[in-house]
Amino acid sequence: MSKIENGTGQGWDVGMDPNPPLIDALYLPMLLWGDEKRKKLVGHLGERILLGVGPFWKMAQALFEVLPRDLEDWGLVNALLGERQSFLSERKSAAFRAPQAPLGFPEEP
Repeated sequence: MSKIENGTGQGWDVGMDPNPPLIDALYLPMLLWGDEKRKKLVGHLGERILLGVGPFWKMAQALFEVLPRDLEDWGLVNALLGERQSFLSERKSAAFRAPQAPLGFPEEP
């Protein structure tokens, strides 16, 4: 997980709290997208059951609407919102492939 400096020299681990406030739940996906870690991002959203969670995406939409357009965070939120359906498709596809692997079926290209 990513460590964020909190000004005390100790910092805190983003994504470690099992029930973080929505703004914190949104921050790690923003970091992962910014670091171009799409597979990890999709896995995280799926593990935290955030892909279909309305309040999570409403928070993202709210930030999109209020953040100044020239901020990097606005661009990250914009990208997450734009990719929402593809994240869901990728997670469903990964969930389908996982049980097939032990059966010896080859992965599709």
